[in-house]
Amino acid sequence: NDCCITEAYWQRGAEEGTWVFTITADRFLRNMVRAIVGTLLQVGKGRLTVDDFAGIIAAQDRSKAAASAPAHALYLEAVTYPSDLYLGSPALLSKTSLPSPPTTCTIYLQSAIYMSS
Repeated sequence: NDCCITEAYWQRGAEEGTWVFTITADRFLRNMVRAIVGTLLQVGKGRLTVDDFAGIIAAQDRSKAAASAPAHALYLEAVTYPSDLYLGSPALLSKTSLPSPPTTCTIYLQSAIYMSS
């Protein structure tokens, strides 16, 4: 159940006091993004350090993470697959068999979080 996270970042939201978290990975486990966001919020509030966060991720132990962020603010933005997966793609036209299952599935999840101290 290892996931390869290729991108994760925060940016200011359009509304005053909001932040948007975007994460890209080859797959997501149940509650993974909510747990990451909830733990990162604790870093932002000074209750955990960046090193603490890195240790939690390295431990691969959900019980070490903070409480999950609420689900109501998360939404799926896009899913992408390798271009050679699609029938009629140039890479597929030269093959005689169907492609293997996708090796990359990118899912963007964004959460507008109101941060208060």
